[in-house]
Amino acid sequence: MNRIVIVLLISLYIMGCVNYTEEEKARQKESIEKDKAKQIAARSSRVKEIIYDILYIKDERTNICFAYHYDGQGPALATVQCENIPSEMLIIP
Repeated sequence: MNRIVIVLLISLYIMGCVNYTEEEKARQKESIEKDKAKQIAARSSRVKEIIYDILYIKDERTNICFAYHYDGQGPALATVQCENIPSEMLIIP
């Protein structure tokens, strides 16, 4: 019984040690790079959407400007330098 288990374990080990050819390695690397490029493109598209949805608001009481964004998960707010915001993009309530 022990010999059968040992033979099976050795067989599984040998089968698991696959030696890929250079061509197969190149194909796998190319596939991985294509997947990465797709992920980056998808993220870039989402980032652009977020950037165009940002509202820039100036609080007249404090003269502090905020970048405000709301998506389906909730609001996000950050302070920004007022000088860096074009006047046509700035909302002053």
